[in-house]
Amino acid sequence: MTTDLQPTTARAPAPRSSALTCDPVGSVLLAHPVGVPSDAAVELARALPAERGRTVVVVDPAAGDDPELTVRLAALLPAGRPVRLVLSRAGSGGAGAMANLLAERLRTEVVAPDGVLRQVPGGSVFVLADGGSGRWLWFRPGEPPRQGGNRFPEPAWESGLPPHAVKIGTSLVVEPIPAGLWLHHGALGAPPSLLDLPCEAGTLTVVVGGPNSRAVAVSEICHLVEALPAVARALVALAPYGTHQRGDDSLGQLVADALDGPVAVRAGVSTVDGVITADGRPGWWPFATVLGYWPRRVPMPGVPKVLRYRAPLPGLDEIRPGAFRLTDTVAVEVVQSGLWVRTAGEPVDGSEVRAVPLDPGHARITVGEPGRDRPGELTEAAADLVRHLDPLTRRAVRLVFAPSEQDEEEARSEELPPGSLAAQLAGEPAAPATPEPATPEPKPTDEPPPVDDPASVGEPASADELASVSEPRTADEPEPAEEPGSDRITRDHHSEPREREWLRRTLGSRYDGYAGAVTRLLANWPGPRADEDGQDAVVTDLVAVRVYAEAVDQGFDRAQRTGHLGAFRPYAGCVVSGLRRLPSYRGPVLCSAEVDPELWEQYRPGAILTEDGFLHALATPFVSLPGNVEFLVWALTARRIEMFTDAEGPEYRRVIFPPGGRFKVLAVHEITGGNLPATHRVLLREVIREEPDGRDASTLDRLSSMAANRDAVPTHQQQSLDNPGRFHHAIGLR
Repeated sequence: MTTDLQPTTARAPAPRSSALTCDPVGSVLLAHPVGVPSDAAVELARALPAERGRTVVVVDPAAGDDPELTVRLAALLPAGRPVRLVLSRAGSGGAGAMANLLAERLRTEVVAPDGVLRQVPGGSVFVLADGGSGRWLWFRPGEPPRQGGNRFPEPAWESGLPPHAVKIGTSLVVEPIPAGLWLHHGALGAPPSLLDLPCEAGTLTVVVGGPNSRAVAVSEICHLVEALPAVARALVALAPYGTHQRGDDSLGQLVADALDGPVAVRAGVSTVDGVITADGRPGWWPFATVLGYWPRRVPMPGVPKVLRYRAPLPGLDEIRPGAFRLTDTVAVEVVQSGLWVRTAGEPVDGSEVRAVPLDPGHARITVGEPGRDRPGELTEAAADLVRHLDPLTRRAVRLVFAPSEQDEEEARSEELPPGSLAAQLAGEPAAPATPEPATPEPKPTDEPPPVDDPASVGEPASADELASVSEPRTADEPEPAEEPGSDRITRDHHSEPREREWLRRTLGSRYDGYAGAVTRLLANWPGPRADEDGQDAVVTDLVAVRVYAEAVDQGFDRAQRTGHLGAFRPYAGCVVSGLRRLPSYRGPVLCSAEVDPELWEQYRPGAILTEDGFLHALATPFVSLPGNVEFLVWALTARRIEMFTDAEGPEYRRVIFPPGGRFKVLAVHEITGGNLPATHRVLLREVIREEPDGRDASTLDRLSSMAANRDAVPTHQQQSLDNPGRFHHAIGLR
């Protein structure tokens, strides 16, 4: 925490008889009134280093208004040894300055600030002018004070830097900050975030630009750098601040070309709270903290070099600079955009991944090498890595799967036939053709929400590119046949490798976007973990669930119920397998349907119905659903899918029953009063095995209570749904 170290103005002056004591704290002395020193003074004393040839004395601000402070302090300090006074304004006031009087008494040199001291993270203090010169002043007996710089400890690059703000032209300003200089257009006065930047002895940070201010020209940056003393110029690291419109070239590359020499560039403005983004707010801490750029005329790799970095996790074995071992066969490399999880050993060509620039809003983790096979162990290692990252970085993670050799081969293969099942899953436009009975077309759907993970190493996939899994039915297309069949997936199905491979191949490059989102979810959610098939099986199954959850209706819903899955079978197998991995929901749920009165007989009390398809329901009673019959069900095996939906309101409480669920009818009630569209209500409980009727009564009581609460809410106060068709199906009927 930074502090402006000034004497307290709210307290009365200390009495003349007040005592002062001086205690060693850390590497310095702390002078304070007898008793307990202030927390701020102790914190500062512990942070500051010793100074060769000089005694550093931190004076508690609580003692700063003692009129005899100079006398009392002189009595505590040894005569003849130089002193640095760490107390705001101790060097202000010319001949009457406290530091000058102390120098006369001790007959030695005393260094003190002419301004207000600000404590800076990392163990330093910075002098703010605030009416003074903003410098440390050197006082010697009988001599005028000598001016120094703004900082203590004094870095190697301090000499020759402007000690106060300098305006160049009409709007360009150079201001000193603890870390170095701030070059920007606009008003004077550095914000607290820049005054919090630590001072580094070996790096002169030049912060360039600022939020909502005009971009600083490359020529203006070069003019400042060239005007610096040689020692300071060699230690410069630029820190972009705010938005910079540079076209396709980075700021570092443009400056390196203009200066015809190497340039170091920080990954933004880094504070104790994170790196400041373009809008001025703190973001995550990048792993690559300083990048090196060379002029394009120099035969160097075409990507910036990572000069400084932080380790992804503590305790990792560093196999070469910036690359760490995750497992015996998997490594993680620090790149400018974040991290790169790849096979151990030097990659054939890492330039594509290493060239991706930093996005201050996202910690990009690239998995795999472009154009090469991606072993399943890479996904597992990446997921485990994300789980162990610090919370700030983990929240910013964006997983990106590099396109594998197989992906590129598929991209070169011929296009999918219009209207085929693969085209539907891949989001291709539907052709006006009659579907085959085994692959019936679903009803119209909306597009799923965008996946927040790019599909490849290139630009992130847009929402438009991530088309819906299912395609709209045209008015001329016939309904598929519904004669009974036996081609169904059972609820205990475990996906097979060939089914998962089919899903990955069918989704193509879109699979990586979905897989990235799922892997990120697994890292933040104590849900399913890898089984005997490995993490890839978990991810692929949950990709199928996510794809299914985003569509309004699926063509294979009808195919599953009627036993005609056909080409949908691998997809359905992955969906069912994925649902098995999700947490279950136990409690009341609601759905509805339009049921022909001739079929009401099937809902007689005591009947046990089997639902061969997927059943969607809502775990909330206060929602408006269409249809003449509504179903209140006590669920036991429904699966929660809120982690796979961006929906708000009641649809966030959606659950899905895997196919093959069995439901016992407990009661059928006629609905009166006209509050609801339905005329009848069926109360059911899910049954897992043959059970005694003793549970029926208690379950019926709970469902009846829910029904009463639902009836008490007028229709206009019921919540509406964006896609009520999801929850519109007659349980047990095809």
